[in-house]
Amino acid sequence: LVDALEVFNARCFNPNSNEQTRLFAETRGLPGTAGSDAHTAGEVGGACLVLPEFSTAEGLKLAVRQGRVEGRLSSPWVHFSSQYAKWVKKVGLWKVSEP
Repeated sequence: LVDALEVFNARCFNPNSNEQTRLFAETRGLPGTAGSDAHTAGEVGGACLVLPEFSTAEGLKLAVRQGRVEGRLSSPWVHFSSQYAKWVKKVGLWKVSEP
């Protein structure tokens, strides 16, 4: 019931995890996708799946099979920025205002 599997996550701490997932998908005939998993603005676009043109849902499924994963791993430091943001919110130094 799965159309594709994310085989490259830019925020992956261990690059071997991406490779293991890629091999898992490949042995099961599943196409791979990619994700930036961005938590900060600097991470946006760190990974993507380059696709040929398509115009329908069925065309998308075919395009994903022809897609090319591109990307780079985020710096390990991004994990510290995420933890810092959680801490700042937890101690109340930063609050999101509601409309």
